[in-house]
Amino acid sequence: MGSTVPVIPRDNLVSRSRRCFSRFVFAVVLVILNITSLLAQAGESDSTYDKIWSYAVLYDQPDANFFQKFALTGRAQYEYVYADAEQGDFEDSLWRRFRFGAKIDFADDWRFHLEADFDLEFEEEAGGDRQGQGRYNRLTDAYLAWDLHDDWQLKLLKQSAGFTLDGYTSSKSLLTSERNNLTNNLWFTAEYFTGITASGNCGTLSCKGGVFSSDGSDELSEFNAGYFSLLNVSHDLGEMLNQEALKLSAFYVYNDRDDAASTPEYSNIVSLVAQWQDGPWGLSTDLSHGWGYAEQSDVLGLVAMPYYNFSEHWQLVLRYTWLRSDEDAGVRFGRYEREIVGIRGDRYREFFAGVNWYLYGHKLKWQTGFKESRMDDAANAGGDYDGWEIVSGIRLSW
Repeated sequence: MGSTVPVIPRDNLVSRSRRCFSRFVFAVVLVILNITSLLAQAGESDSTYDKIWSYAVLYDQPDANFFQKFALTGRAQYEYVYADAEQGDFEDSLWRRFRFGAKIDFADDWRFHLEADFDLEFEEEAGGDRQGQGRYNRLTDAYLAWDLHDDWQLKLLKQSAGFTLDGYTSSKSLLTSERNNLTNNLWFTAEYFTGITASGNCGTLSCKGGVFSSDGSDELSEFNAGYFSLLNVSHDLGEMLNQEALKLSAFYVYNDRDDAASTPEYSNIVSLVAQWQDGPWGLSTDLSHGWGYAEQSDVLGLVAMPYYNFSEHWQLVLRYTWLRSDEDAGVRFGRYEREIVGIRGDRYREFFAGVNWYLYGHKLKWQTGFKESRMDDAANAGGDYDGWEIVSGIRLSW
């Protein structure tokens, strides 16, 4: 009998082709990044990067009567991930984020910021055609800001609603490749909501308060769901205690119960965040609790993230994350863990170690992180997890 040529299912061919293409793009970007670094280091590194990034500012006339500045904004984040667990494995390389927009400063005290999120990943359609690359996803920032007297600012329309340690840190400035799982559980990961906020100084404290619509509209709110309110009070004790930085922050969120809301089912959330740095050493912590409603159990979480700066270009970051829910299946997995196990558990802990290479501060950096995580599932419903994960990626912002 003649030998039979094995037939590889088309889905496997598509998946394999996509992975090869993504790895090729990842390798090309890495080569470009290294060439850019060598060229910059051959001359004045800071001035070289300053010149490149200055092209994002298309107009800058601070003394003009009305129209004073027009600058392009955005971020591009590409990464490779491999996760392996007793329950399975996952591998991919992808455009994690791509956003583009602009900021306009005018009339001395006003700013308009418009930015949108785009999907640069291919989608496989029937017949093998690749569709969807560059597809518009949603508006992220779409707000009008007004700088009032005494360092207060009023911001109206769609904006970030940040709380918890990683939730109120922009993805441009994260010290880790992915947000911690406390934030993934208790923060509102849609992030951008239509609302109004006021922020400024309350004596020695920094204060911020806001009210937002909780619907999940991709553009401005359609106001067809409930609302949530956010209050943040921070105090910097660094100078008082002779430290480079020591900031204590408290966040409180009240979330109106509404089945149409795109926020998680927590009625109240409290988060206490501390950020300390002195010389090359730093430590950030987060202790948060969410009071669940409907099917969501109460969740308590803790994050401790020490780091050490070897130089202005190299940084070591460690992180420990712990979460528990009062009832079964109250804790969600992180982004890539969910690709292996989609069912929730009730006890989660994670150890993370990562290295950051800063070529131009947070505007151009390479981040690589390894984590080992475990989820316990007391209900024995399939939510157990024991595995590790490595993520490496480029973070570019302007």
